[in-house]
Amino acid sequence: MVHGCLAVLERIARLTAAAAQFIIATHTSVLFALPEALICRSAVTAGSRRSDSTTPNRSP
Repeated sequence: MVHGCLAVLERIARLTAAAAQFIIATHTSVLFALPEALICRSAVTAGSRRSDSTTPNRSP
């Protein structure tokens, strides 16, 4: 059984495969592990970044 952050990622991945959508406010970078995730920031330097499994997932 998976616990902690990995369990959350597994659940999000399973639900998004069924067309669910999420708005998640967090400071953790673990969401970059989700392929196809659209990561948005709300700050002075607002922007968005799409997670791409073919490139390293690094915060800009």
